Amino acid sequence: MLGGQTSGLKCHLQFQHLINMGDVKGSDEKQTKITASAVRPVSTTLDNAITKLIGSLIAENMLPISIVELTAFLELIGFLEPRYKVPRRAMTAILHTMKEDLHTQVQNDLAANKLTKIALITDIWTSLTNEAYVSVTGSYITDD
Repeated sequence: MLGGQTSGLKCHLQFQHLINMGDVKGSDEKQTKITASAVRPVSTTLDNAITKLIGSLIAENMLPISIVELTAFLELIGFLEPRYKVPRRAMTAILHTMKEDLHTQVQNDLAANKLTKIALITDIWTSLTNEAYVSVTGSYITDD
């Protein structure tokens, strides 16, 4: 570091981290104090991966979508990846897309005759409002 100047760091922050250092003033004319923090936005790839994992967590554990609004959940995400913003409004669309992808996968498995055995489970029940329901669940295992 020549002469204790921070002009190299200032240029790095401006061009690599897109931080405007023009407004930062130093106490002495020879040296600029850098007080801005360098926080890059989360990359699109990482953002999509985290969002998909949150969607899987909700779907596989039958959790309410509102879990992404809980203070403890937001604190956990903030601790693990402070730059990530949980897309509460988009979570329903993300889960719908995941459902459509799974639906397509099951249709493809059925059409390709990959299945040798399917287990069907039925259940009949009545709700608290005296409405009758029948549910059918199919399970299968593929070589994949």
